[in-house]
Amino acid sequence: MNYIQIGLFLVYAASTFICGLGIYALIAGNKKDHINGSVLIGEIFLFGSIFIVGELLLLSFAGLFNGVFLWPAVCFNFLFLFSGRARRLFSGIKMRFDLPILLFGLLLAVFIFRNIYFNVDIDSLFHYLTTQRNWLSSGTSFFGGPASNSLTFVPQFDILPSALGLSIFPQETLFPQLVNLFWRLICLVLVFGYTSYRFNGFYGLSAAALVALNDHFFFSGENRWVLINGAVIAFLFAAAYNFWEGRHSAFRLMLAFIFIFQVIGNKLQAAYIFLFFIGIGLVVQQDLREKLKQIPSDKKWLLVSAVSIFFVSLWYIKNLIMTGNPVFPVLAGAFKTFGFTHEQGEAIQKWTSGVSPALLIKYMAYFFIWPGINAAKIVIITVCFLPLFLFFQKNKEQGRMEELYFWLCLSILAVAGTALACHWEPRYYRFPIGVMAFTAIASIQFMASSLGVKNRYVIGALMLFVAFR
Repeated sequence: MNYIQIGLFLVYAASTFICGLGIYALIAGNKKDHINGSVLIGEIFLFGSIFIVGELLLLSFAGLFNGVFLWPAVCFNFLFLFSGRARRLFSGIKMRFDLPILLFGLLLAVFIFRNIYFNVDIDSLFHYLTTQRNWLSSGTSFFGGPASNSLTFVPQFDILPSALGLSIFPQETLFPQLVNLFWRLICLVLVFGYTSYRFNGFYGLSAAALVALNDHFFFSGENRWVLINGAVIAFLFAAAYNFWEGRHSAFRLMLAFIFIFQVIGNKLQAAYIFLFFIGIGLVVQQDLREKLKQIPSDKKWLLVSAVSIFFVSLWYIKNLIMTGNPVFPVLAGAFKTFGFTHEQGEAIQKWTSGVSPALLIKYMAYFFIWPGINAAKIVIITVCFLPLFLFFQKNKEQGRMEELYFWLCLSILAVAGTALACHWEPRYYRFPIGVMAFTAIASIQFMASSLGVKNRYVIGALMLFVAFR
């Protein structure tokens, strides 16, 4: 039975990749917009996930949410194999096999081996999986009422593919754990690929290790306290680097918008981060008006962007139809959803929301340290001692400094957005761990150069020590 679930998951993963390959080939005609093989593979998987999850959600709207229709919908994406563009894009994926990428492969092998087990079916995951089982039994996502757990109504992008396994093995949780692992692997591939692109392979390995060896990230699904949403981590990091790369590329700016919108299709708690990232992403753009004109002028770009955002909106349309409140359970008192009074709504808000702006300012540094994320600790050290390091910095590279400022701002705003929106649980602060890891590597590079350390092997060894300690 376990081998059957693993086989089914491999079919789903292959379908996701092929779907993403077809969509990506449709919009990315210029090879100069490609970063490297690792990043391309990660982005292909993200695109495939967006469209496959959207297909499954549409089936739930049509009352066809069961294994008879879900699996054919997934297998339908294999038709992209007949696309000449998709085959050419696949043949163009180049990977340079050197020591860092071999070590990264070893890290992934250990990570995968350690994470193949039955997912814990308690706490919030119990409600998410119960929601999927209820959808499967009723054939529709329009399931729930006043007596339902509030988690029934929140966006469940990262969990939805689990319905594929539950449609055949309703009581098994191996397939959901593989889906959980799937999201985290995409994140690791993106972090390694982009950091290697901006610096070198050893730096990329260090950044990936900072993410992979974090306790919550490494053990996600093992117990109730370390269940994290890997899709949010992957989409946030992809949006962040695409905003930076989008300064000189309308294609990259379009990808940034597509990926950042998927964040609010995953977690309502990421709403502030969503707004902050868009704000910073737009501020750093060059020739913004020209790029904003160029994106809708390309019909393929416009179509893929519109469909991607439409899939995100389905989660809120579903809630609006069911409850009259698109963001339920948020603002339940304001919309009088299911008879909630204003006082009940305030009570829910008090329990689920984060700190006040005043407390955020007071405890800002604490929020970087308390969750136990090594990358975040490096970031806050850099922020606190930035003036001192700038004083000792002799040769300031304008481009590198602007890039560092961009990532430091994103890290600060990500922590602020999390603290403002989420109640006090350290797992929520893992949302921007990919962003933190890249920022930490850039920070170590900056601090080392400020102190006169120029040898990249010495700096790389220091990064690996910090990552693997």
